[in-house]
Amino acid sequence: MLKASNLHYALAHPQALAASQRLEDRLCAAIGRAVGSRSVADLVVTCFSRSDFEMAAAWKQAEASTSWWVASFLDMGSAAVRQRLETINLARSPEEGVAFCLDELGMTQLQACWVECEGKGWIIRNEIDVMARIVPVEYTEVAPERDLRAEQLLEGVRSFGENARLAGRLRGIPGLASLADLSAADEGAGAYGAAILRTPRSMVKALRRNVADGLGIDLGQGQAQECLAALFGFASWNELVALEHQSSHVAHPITVTHWHQEGPPPTRRHFRTAAGGLIGFADTVLLRDARALFCELHAASEHGGAGLELMAVTARRASIEMAASPVVSCAGGAVIGGLNEEVLLATRRAMEGALSSYRDSLVLRGQKASGARHE
Repeated sequence: MLKASNLHYALAHPQALAASQRLEDRLCAAIGRAVGSRSVADLVVTCFSRSDFEMAAAWKQAEASTSWWVASFLDMGSAAVRQRLETINLARSPEEGVAFCLDELGMTQLQACWVECEGKGWIIRNEIDVMARIVPVEYTEVAPERDLRAEQLLEGVRSFGENARLAGRLRGIPGLASLADLSAADEGAGAYGAAILRTPRSMVKALRRNVADGLGIDLGQGQAQECLAALFGFASWNELVALEHQSSHVAHPITVTHWHQEGPPPTRRHFRTAAGGLIGFADTVLLRDARALFCELHAASEHGGAGLELMAVTARRASIEMAASPVVSCAGGAVIGGLNEEVLLATRRAMEGALSSYRDSLVLRGQKASGARHE
């Protein structure tokens, strides 16, 4: 049995149940006694998301990787509409992004008329203005030595109860000396959850601590490595590491947003990992002479992995009250999920074909964008 709060996730992603059985078998072999199936299953569905299993599948097929797309809306309508549409939305395919944008625009009562290809991406517009864009993620690269340093700071940090620990680590980075932890109330509940940094080493550290805290089992480093490999369906830790090293898969892009005081829309840069996003955030804070305000950890969602959020305000407005109006932020986008497969299929066919009608008066037109990849 599973906790009721985890049941929906388990039913939607049966690979989590298979992973729970593999982890249970490996734990039993490691300690020489039975382990509670329910406890192991709860640990897996709490600490691993759909994107984690997609990541493991991509490692097994070095050529395969998720082609992430950003679905964004232009500044339009009332303040309430703008607030709803400000989220950074990550799609696993262009048709997922298009279908999501159409649904969101419909819920805000904004009437779309056309969907067209534009370069490598797609736009949704009415008779006058562009309303939304769906474009492939383009990544900002980070110098390897700086990326490694950031990885060391984030390694093993879990998504619950470790905000203070993380803030303390990050204050040594230039630009982040004033970083505060605003979630101290969570510390009393104990630390647990998914690894923020989705690398094999970091996930092993998090798994080892979660097994100790949640199951009362102290695993050696080698045992924890083999448990993670078994959980993801690899024959051994060495196989997992070798295949991960060959893969270019991005588990969950991290976005650094720089809001300008007047005029142009915010500038966004995307990074392959939380470590890269951390470096990009610190560099932008220094550039804007801003004050890093707080860091906060997020749990893994049904469709996306655990996340790190950082926020900064200008030095002249450095107060907790101004947190709602940052000049720089760093966060993983909201991963789109739960869309009806029939809707996705209809959207894909309309985008790939010639003139097709879709949803009321909407018409999709144009040829498939060059470089666009579909699942």
